[in-house]
Amino acid sequence: MDSSGGEVRISAEEFLAKLKDDGDFDKPRLKIIQKLKENTTFDAIHKEIGNTVTVTGQISDALWGVIRSTDGMKSEINNIVESVYNRLLNENL
Repeated sequence: MDSSGGEVRISAEEFLAKLKDDGDFDKPRLKIIQKLKENTTFDAIHKEIGNTVTVTGQISDALWGVIRSTDGMKSEINNIVESVYNRLLNENL
């Protein structure tokens, strides 16, 4: 709720702009890219098939696998999202 007792709404656009502008997601984004590059399957798929819809789908699946992994990326991303959301919420109070 804001100071007048109304509910504070944060739009997706406002949230994404804050996430990008503050650079909060730069470090995890680079980690994700590095993990994808370390995956030899990623390189082999790209070399063999090239830039097709199938490759894009496989890369997307690999990306989500990294994001959801238990090696810290999932919790790191959750922490960043919560932090940015809370900052936006406090700005709007």
